[in-house]
Amino acid sequence: KSQEHKYVPVAIDPDHILIIGDSSGSTGPAKLIRHTYNTFVKAAQNSHHLFESGDVFASHNGINHIGFLAVTMVAPLFKGVTIYTINYLHEMIIFTTRGFLTKVALYESHLMLIKSIPGLGIQNNCLRDCTVISAGGPVSPKFVDEIFNLGARQFTSFYGCNETLSPFFTLTLNSNNDPFDDGRVG
Repeated sequence: KSQEHKYVPVAIDPDHILIIGDSSGSTGPAKLIRHTYNTFVKAAQNSHHLFESGDVFASHNGINHIGFLAVTMVAPLFKGVTIYTINYLHEMIIFTTRGFLTKVALYESHLMLIKSIPGLGIQNNCLRDCTVISAGGPVSPKFVDEIFNLGARQFTSFYGCNETLSPFFTLTLNSNNDPFDDGRVG
């Protein structure tokens, strides 16, 4: 005699923990951060203003940074952004140099790493017409200057996405002459 089985989906509890990860420790001692389904989806919703329909985006940020995961993977999907997946950081720079990307997520440490690789080099205007999105600690004058010297159209930095999963503090610069070191972000 056969038994009938009926699949009954289990409702997701929005307050159930979805992801747990360590904070980076950039602003204090590293700690364990827990996020629920609700906070993760809200973070992506709150971050979608960083993207526009028609953007072509790439990021080399791993899934180990849970705040940036919401911002760089889920939020762009909410806006219908084309996302390039890349294996290596220099691929992202190659794509921007070729004009494929309109937005990239880039940390200052990423840029320093690229510049430290012998023989790789960075072409002038490799970030031409791109918006560079960054997050974390305070923005250094050197990083802002380099981003705009490489041709970036705009630079957006935000803070507070790992623990709160929402970029509460956002700073957008249109040139390296815009004030950025006044403590508004980071």
